[in-house]
Amino acid sequence: MLKNLIKRASDAEGFGPENATLGDEDQWRRWYKAAVSARRTRSAPAGFDAACKTYIAQLRRRHAQLAVVASPHSPVRPDLLRLTDVFVAPAVRPETPAQGGGLGAPPARRADASASDRWPLDDGRTRPAFQVLAQEDARRIVLLGDPGHGKSTLARYLALTLADAMDKDHELDADLAPLTGALPLLVELGAYADPQWRTGTLLDLVDRLHHTQGPGLPKNVLDAYLRTGGRAVLIFDGLDEVFDPRLREEVTGEIAGLAERYPNARLVVTSRIVDYQHAVLEREGFRIHVLRDFDRARIDAFVTRWYRLAFPEQPAEAARLRERLLAAIDDTPAAAELAGNPLMLTMLALRGEHRDLPRDRRAVLEQTVSAFIAQWDPGRFARDKRVAEDAGRLRAGERMELLRRVAHRMQTGAGGTAGNLLTDAELTAELDGYLRDKLPPDRCPALTRAMLEEFRVRNGILSHFGGAMYGFLHRALLEYLDAADLHHRLTVERSLTEDALVHQEYGEHWNDPSRHESLVLTAGMVEPRVAGRIVDHLLAADPLWFVRLSGASSPEIPHHIVLAARCLGEVRDPGALPAQCSAVVSAVIALIEHVVAERERPGSPVMRAVEETLPPVLARLGIRCPAVHRLYCDWYLARGQFLSVMREGENFAWFEAPPAAQVGAALLGDHPEFYEDLYSQAAFGPALATRVEALRALIQERPEDPRLARLLCEIAEADPDGETRQHSVRLFALARRTAPSAAHLLRGWLNDDDTYLRRGALGALVSGWRDEPETYAAICRYAADDPDSKVRLTAVRCLASGWPGDPDAGAVVRERAARDRDPDLRADLFPVLVQGWPDDPRTAELLEDVAASPANERWLRETAKRTLDWMLAGPVHPDAALATSPAPPEDPRITTLGPLVVERRADARTPPLLRERAEAHPDADVRVAAVRVLATGWRDDPRTLPWLCGLAASQASESVRQAALWALGSLWPGDPEAGAVLRRIADGQGESRTREMAVLALTSGWRDDPDIRLLLRRLAVGPDATYVRATAIRMLGASLRDDPATEEVLRERAEKDPDSYVRTTAVRALVLGFRTSRTRDLLRRLAVDDPDDFLRATVIHLLAAGWREERATGELLQRIVTDGTGATSRRAAVEALAGGWRHDPVTEALLRERAADDSDWALRQAAVQALADRWPHDPEMRALAERLADDM
Repeated sequence: MLKNLIKRASDAEGFGPENATLGDEDQWRRWYKAAVSARRTRSAPAGFDAACKTYIAQLRRRHAQLAVVASPHSPVRPDLLRLTDVFVAPAVRPETPAQGGGLGAPPARRADASASDRWPLDDGRTRPAFQVLAQEDARRIVLLGDPGHGKSTLARYLALTLADAMDKDHELDADLAPLTGALPLLVELGAYADPQWRTGTLLDLVDRLHHTQGPGLPKNVLDAYLRTGGRAVLIFDGLDEVFDPRLREEVTGEIAGLAERYPNARLVVTSRIVDYQHAVLEREGFRIHVLRDFDRARIDAFVTRWYRLAFPEQPAEAARLRERLLAAIDDTPAAAELAGNPLMLTMLALRGEHRDLPRDRRAVLEQTVSAFIAQWDPGRFARDKRVAEDAGRLRAGERMELLRRVAHRMQTGAGGTAGNLLTDAELTAELDGYLRDKLPPDRCPALTRAMLEEFRVRNGILSHFGGAMYGFLHRALLEYLDAADLHHRLTVERSLTEDALVHQEYGEHWNDPSRHESLVLTAGMVEPRVAGRIVDHLLAADPLWFVRLSGASSPEIPHHIVLAARCLGEVRDPGALPAQCSAVVSAVIALIEHVVAERERPGSPVMRAVEETLPPVLARLGIRCPAVHRLYCDWYLARGQFLSVMREGENFAWFEAPPAAQVGAALLGDHPEFYEDLYSQAAFGPALATRVEALRALIQERPEDPRLARLLCEIAEADPDGETRQHSVRLFALARRTAPSAAHLLRGWLNDDDTYLRRGALGALVSGWRDEPETYAAICRYAADDPDSKVRLTAVRCLASGWPGDPDAGAVVRERAARDRDPDLRADLFPVLVQGWPDDPRTAELLEDVAASPANERWLRETAKRTLDWMLAGPVHPDAALATSPAPPEDPRITTLGPLVVERRADARTPPLLRERAEAHPDADVRVAAVRVLATGWRDDPRTLPWLCGLAASQASESVRQAALWALGSLWPGDPEAGAVLRRIADGQGESRTREMAVLALTSGWRDDPDIRLLLRRLAVGPDATYVRATAIRMLGASLRDDPATEEVLRERAEKDPDSYVRTTAVRALVLGFRTSRTRDLLRRLAVDDPDDFLRATVIHLLAAGWREERATGELLQRIVTDGTGATSRRAAVEALAGGWRHDPVTEALLRERAADDSDWALRQAAVQALADRWPHDPEMRALAERLADDM
């Protein structure tokens, strides 16, 4: 605000040397501080200054030093760390209450958490805590957080910092600057719970602290200051520490009363999440925010400060330790997961002073648990010397055993809260039950009480979560200890057999996500042979998973596949289990095929499992077991890269690609053939989705590759499709976020005439540079001033996604929604406003005004009214929506096959019964499912392969035969018997789709077989069915590029095949696999001479994408525009020229000429569209486009 005011003053007319002080920022700051001081002086009662000085001194004495849990390996520090020197402000997120008035227990961490989930997902609602606390309309805030998240530390830092600004005239940082001059009053509510304070009010507590040498103020002075409008921040820390529910309700009511009595004061209340009740404070206008885990930047900031202060005389050592710890956090998911919790990060930093953190997850957790056990001392809370002695007799191993017992009790609870926490009664029973084996029974209760007291008042490995609930400080510690308990019972106690581990612990809990982490950790603790049994059992645990997950809206994920993969990835050397590695990769391939067959939508649970959870695991398998490379690469080249799902809108359609390339990038590492294919698909892919998927895979594994950066820039600058250009800008920013050149290029695109480039640059700014000071201002400027309505809409949406709930951003969105010159844009912004600022009363007011104003068009008023009704109705809870819809009928595949493959799986009569169902059941879906279940569940049965071969070659229905072919190709690659059957079918005269499937299976599993190569060449050139011929050509180009004969076959088919679809397939195969001068020359001939106009258009786009830098390409396209005969190919040439040659004056002149020529309507329309997209700021071009648009 100050800088904007100075700029306005400097820019004003008449500004000169005589009023230069108006442009002096330091002078403005002095004026502001003087005004704040004067206001405080006017409102301060007698005695305030002296009392305030005493209070601040006591506050510093009590809270200035950081309370650090001592490490058993740390030397005594010569100086304690100052809180203000090491503190890193967290982020917060607004929260809404759960059903029943509270937030409930902290949820278990998602079982499918992956590398991309290590840091908190920022959906745009996450903001710096102090920015929220200091904003003008946030005068009443509740901050919630779990143990170790730094609620009290934040409260103390806030008080100390505001005190320094008040007492020492220290300048606050930008987030807290609005609170300059405010009195910080810190009230620790835990003290109010003490019986000696219960006779008075909160202000009485503050008064008594003042008179007992504590940080307090005289009641009469404080009351007078607040009543006269004195600025203050009242910080009530630890509402959860008032354990008596009635007293807590009384304290909550008193805080609400203070908010009402002193409206000018800001109130901040902190509490743990569990047992927090919203009703009273929410009625008084308190807003709830939840502390977030530290993100990577905050972890870096904390670690940097920590070691710099711990080793002030050894900067090189501090830098070395910082790099070592951050590298461990980046390389080890377990360390990264723990580091998000500030207290756990402090423990890691202490540990890192003396030893490197291991890169193994189990070892990280083991060391962390050991550190907590070493400093666990319940004796310090014992009121009896004998109790302290009893506590001292518990050795580290016994404490570990006790913790394992508690962890297992939590994990075997009934789910929900029981899966995370224990009540005080439950925990007391566990502690007492264990201690009775170690101590005389009459001495156990006293030690149990001492332990509970420690957990209640101090954040240790077990902590008090509020109310009567206790739990582990971090769920990862619970999961590790539960796994350690299973391993201990298996290997030491021998109370758990290997069969019981596999069939009971895994067999009964594979579908329970709350147990997954424990099971994964256990798989890494047992010997590899046992882990192999576990993986085999899991992969077979749900034979009908593809039925349960059918339908694009299925909420299920294939837990058995995901858990099997994660368990295998946890084994120290997965390469020791090659059979299991291959089985897991085959299951992942089947999962990707399922995503396409069932048309799964992006963001669905299955898609998230494939995109987020599996790649990190597969990366480990790929490194340790290279044998699986061939399995996946062969499938990807033959089939995976060509998979897509078509979506249909009301009057348009688009394609989506499954994440096959991203999975391959993780699994295959630096596989040269795979990466060359990715670059080819990114440049020449047939659909935007295919190209984006390839680019995302490249960005995932090779973000720093200069070749990738060049390709993204070329696509952004030259691609004829605007949506593709826009996507490429955002992908470039994603890949090159840290490169200095990225911001420079974005600024250039932000100022480009091309609206798609500007829209892409705006999206890239908000996703990658949101915290840069100029980003917000730039987006606001484009939201208000850009001449293109779509760019303005993009900018406003960026504001809503980047700063939801922010009052300044909300004002900009409301301004556009109320007054933008484009009514369509206004209508588009109504739901944006509702979703970003639902609680702001001005949102409803604006919609009401628009709906009521006769100045607005009728359709716009109706749109505003519908949006308002939708807003007032509130969200529909998914459970409520499901409850109103009838339950779907049970799938006959489950009712028919379920009893056989689940209840009677071990019965020797099951395989014959399944074969019977596959051959004779009247429902085709049941027959297909029976084939799949038999192939996967009884693959090792010697009767399965011969039966499938016979079924594939039989007269069964095509769907059943195709299921058998799928099974042969995916589960028996390279097998001679299966290969012979597939060859006969591919080379036969059967139904085209069945033969195509046989060709695909042969290419995927037998591509090195010389007979298969000959068969593919014969099918490609023979007088065969069109789609079989095209499939053979596609397989030659994708999988047999190393064969010299392949290029010749493709060239011959591209020119001479009688079918245009086959010729197009051959052209694409040539461009993807053989980007040579011979291919270029062939494309130039086909662009002019091929009889099919659509093929010529395809060739033109491929030429522009692959050979844009050659002058002859542009000249050819210009000739086609001028002299060509086909409307489609001439339009393609116009689009290509506008994309790759827009800076050539000849292109602009040619497009103007075509736009003015009305002899060819389609060509004229293409030219007008190109001019509107690429030269929109040229007044003459804009006028011409508008005039021609009216003519059309």
